[in-house]
Amino acid sequence: YTYFQRLAQGMRQLMTGNRKFALSYIERGDIAALTKEASDVSGIPYIMDVDRDEVEGILNS
Repeated sequence: YTYFQRLAQGMRQLMTGNRKFALSYIERGDIAALTKEASDVSGIPYIMDVDRDEVEGILNS
């Protein structure tokens, strides 16, 4: 069980969860960076910032 097999399985689970069954359908908005450093390097939103506005709206209502 190699690292790349684990990575491929994770991608399959991500795509299934998003109901997008091919990599061509995945968009940058479908993914999030797990660390602040990865977010800074890639430009992909940090996981804690992805739904911040929606959550604050729910909590403030």
